[in-house]
Amino acid sequence: MTPSAGAWKGTFLGLLNVVVIATGLSLSESNAGVLPLVMVFGAIPGMFLGLMLGLFAGAFPKLAIALRLALLILPSLGLVYMLADEFAMKDYVAVAMIPTAVAGSILERWTRWREAPPLPVAHVA
Repeated sequence: MTPSAGAWKGTFLGLLNVVVIATGLSLSESNAGVLPLVMVFGAIPGMFLGLMLGLFAGAFPKLAIALRLALLILPSLGLVYMLADEFAMKDYVAVAMIPTAVAGSILERWTRWREAPPLPVAHVA
């Protein structure tokens, strides 16, 4: 896994996370203006943090899984809390953290180091 491949994966998951959160909030709110608000003010920070975390995940694929999960999920949860606090949407923080944690877990799994399977021994009959 190269860091650049991890960066693309992180950016994609960051944007996808913002879309999922914006869609969920717009469906739960009667105000139709929530979707564009969350998309406009969440897309750039979400994609940027996804890019940074993807670079990290791609650069350090052999770290312990628990450490990688913590280092990929906690900054994302912090960003969600910070944006919710900034826009007075703290009521939705707990719900918005669920897809964020899932996206961090997917990024960890997607960029994890995998050993090549051993080649089977050939037998002559």
